[in-house]
Amino acid sequence: MKSTLGYCFSFGSSVFSWSSKKQEIVAQSTAEAEFVAATAAVNQALWLRKILIDLNMEQKEST
Repeated sequence: MKSTLGYCFSFGSSVFSWSSKKQEIVAQSTAEAEFVAATAAVNQALWLRKILIDLNMEQKEST
């Protein structure tokens, strides 16, 4: 059975990017499904960070 992955990103108190979808693979374990979901979220986070830098809204400290 395919797992569902999901994530959301917020800026201030507003959500501005989110996703929820079935994974493209059938994971052999819960750990594998979590790894696939984390990879998708990190890829989106890196892309969003580059966009924010281009908009001069670079994150200066950890959240």
